[in-house]
Amino acid sequence: MSAPQGPGIVLQPEEGQSYWQPIWANGYSIVKLSPRNAGPENLAMGVQVIAPGGFVREHSHTPNQEILFCFERKGTILVDGVPHHLCSGHHRLCGAGCESMTDRASLT
Repeated sequence: MSAPQGPGIVLQPEEGQSYWQPIWANGYSIVKLSPRNAGPENLAMGVQVIAPGGFVREHSHTPNQEILFCFERKGTILVDGVPHHLCSGHHRLCGAGCESMTDRASLT
């Protein structure tokens, strides 16, 4: 008996739902994959651009998981209240129900 096979999805840079976020982040996000648009269950992936001095408010994604990859710059991310240094090339996984935010004071 073979395991069920999920979808194979390739997205181009311009694909995804874009949201302007003028307050806090002073940037935008693009949702690339989510359960709403053929993505796997309980996982969303996208791009978030945060201006220097901007931040993402504390939030959680119950029941979803969140994966963060820092493409450039550096800052601090709080995961369940614990600060972690974040810079280019770093990854972070926040499991379902985990709370996270970026710290505006150190995002440069």
